[in-house]
Amino acid sequence: MGNPKNKRDSELYQFNTGSRTPDEEQQHSGETARISGIYRIVRHAHFPEKDFFMRKNKTFPSCPICGQQIEFRLQKNIVHITEDPDFQ
Repeated sequence: MGNPKNKRDSELYQFNTGSRTPDEEQQHSGETARISGIYRIVRHAHFPEKDFFMRKNKTFPSCPICGQQIEFRLQKNIVHITEDPDFQ
């Protein structure tokens, strides 16, 4: 018998992830995130390609150094625990 926890852990990493559509892939500073997920900052002098988590309905920030608008590209959908019906 194997350790059932290991199987469960591997399943959790794939739980609540999904595909994305082209209109969800790019957003800009000041816009509200349409979905929770890992986003990448694209072509900005102060933040060369950096990944981070952004939660649904939160506003994308402007550059804290120069104040300019930043382009964000969705890399992977990830449902935040507060959005998961099993935890509500």
